Order: sequence, then C-alpha cells, then structure tokens
Amino acid sequence: MAGTTVLKISGGSCRGRILRTGTDKRIRPTTGRVKEALFSMLGSRVSQAVVLDLFAGSGSLGLEALSRGAAAAIFVDNHRQSLSLIKENIKQCGFIDKSEVVSGSALQSRLYNTLEQQLKKNSWQHEGFNLVFLDPPYGQGMAQSAINNLTASTLLLVDAVVVTEEAENVIVTLPEDWTLLQSRSYKDTRLHIWSRQNNL
Repeated sequence: MAGTTVLKISGGSCRGRILRTGTDKRIRPTTGRVKEALFSMLGSRVSQAVVLDLFAGSGSLGLEALSRGAAAAIFVDNHRQSLSLIKENIKQCGFIDKSEVVSGSALQSRLYNTLEQQLKKNSWQHEGFNLVFLDPPYGQGMAQSAINNLTASTLLLVDAVVVTEEAENVIVTLPEDWTLLQSRSYKDTRLHIWSRQNNL
C-alpha cells in the first residue's frame, strides 16, 4: 500500500518478517535499532514469558517477543487502525493461537479487570504477566498513568519485568518495591527495564 511504512522482526523464528505499521502518525513503532538493543538487554527473560503489550500500535514489541520464544501475548490499544494492524500482523507471523487483542485504554483502570478475565480464559489459563511493554505517545504522562494502574492491579507475576519507552526528558517511576535494572538513551528515546527488588 502506498505510503505505508514497514518494520521487520529482528530475531527468532520470524526474523526478517515484515510488519505493517500503517499511515496513522499516532502509530509510532519502535525503531529497529532501539528494538534490537531492548531485546538484547532483556536476553533470556523473553523465553516462555507471558507478555502484555500496552499501547501496542502495530504489535511490533509483542510480536518480537513471540518470535523470540515468549509463550503468549495480549496486545492492547484503543485506536481502530492499530487494532486492525495488530490482528493482520499476528496472522502474518502465525501467532494467532498465542495472541489476544484487546480494545481499551491503558489509562483506565477498568481495562485491567478485562485483562484479568482474558488471562483466565479456558484456552489460556495464565495467572499473570511477567513481561510488560509500555511504549505510549511520548511526553504526555501516559507511561506513568499506565504504570500506576498496572502496579495497583493483580496482573503482575512475582518475576515480572516492566519495560518503559519514553522521551529522553520524561521521568518515569515505579513503586518502592521495584528497582531499575537498566536504562539507556537513543537520541530522544530512553528505555527503562524494571523489576521487583526481591527478584534480583
């Protein structure tokens, strides 16, 4: 489709697979360089993880995790084009059985009740998430609001890791029982990887 940008899976079983990202400027996929750096930082934490991809956009981060051995992923977004792209990309990568797509806002607490019900579906029976991606529109305070809702929920397993991608100048914090494992900057982007202190 003319004007449509593409992004590739950078590793794992679907390495090189092209993902559609659409023409909506609100859909801002993580660049290939940043994504490769992120998954290098995560290393073995991706294997068999149950993934939550909030502000999923095209689904690039969750699909990268599935390609690299994650067990399952739920993708969340509230834009119509994003939801359509995510479903198309999931099908293209062959991860329909490992994926669920949820329409909703990460800024609203009721979403987390929906996610809890989704995890307990008969076909899944997962107890919670141990890898979460938060890549919201930059500089609007959305990452912090989503983190507040997420950590107030019962969705995170004891070994959970939370990844935030925000503008370089934005301060993001998690509760006191979490610690920052790694933080790196790439031009105007800063990646944070967090875990609970008692799981280090």
